[in-house]
Amino acid sequence: QKNYPPCMRIIVKETDLIKLKQGSLFLVTCIGGTLGREGDHSVLIPDINISKYHARFVYDEIKKQYQVIDSGSRNGTFINGKRLSVAKQESEPHEIMHGSIIKIGGTKLLCHIHNGNETCGYCEPGLVQQNINLNENKASKTKLYKEELRRLKHKFGIEKDNISSSQLATGYQDRAQARRQHVGSSDPHAKTQQSSIHTSITKDNKGFKLLSKMGWSEGRSLGKDGDGRTEP
Repeated sequence: QKNYPPCMRIIVKETDLIKLKQGSLFLVTCIGGTLGREGDHSVLIPDINISKYHARFVYDEIKKQYQVIDSGSRNGTFINGKRLSVAKQESEPHEIMHGSIIKIGGTKLLCHIHNGNETCGYCEPGLVQQNINLNENKASKTKLYKEELRRLKHKFGIEKDNISSSQLATGYQDRAQARRQHVGSSDPHAKTQQSSIHTSITKDNKGFKLLSKMGWSEGRSLGKDGDGRTEP
């Protein structure tokens, strides 16, 4: 059985372009292909910062490897963070290994090289898009939670800025609190006297007044036969 050269699958890993969807797939076979901004290209990236004929892909039959060549673009082609050539100068062929990242403009392309029709979860558009959607949903839920928490804090006045602004300034003396502690309350109905089992009740006590009306006098015993307590 004849062994055919592997196919290179190029997946959009990151992009800032509205017209280009993250997870989009491009295929490059052993006959090679081109990359550009517009026209009939194997990899079409509609970015004004990319040249019309930006780069090309070739398959080296002897070395059994895919290679990329910058066609003399203005803004350059980067593979794994390294620029292939200076502006407007064609580059030498650079090997593309499985997992290499090609960056052009604001787009990053993940390159996967598989034999025959083989694929993996990182270069299968349906699986990649599913993972992207899951991550977006997770980020959306987190954002909604934070917005709702911020709304509740604002509603009940417990925002950080409000808390810090309500704290007393350094060196401030609360004279009203000191007056309440040493003088007491200005409320005429406020209770200012505490009861105690060690202190006799006063004549203005309600119980004292009630018993006095019934014939009892201070110092006398309580009870019918006068053998009870001497105090209410």
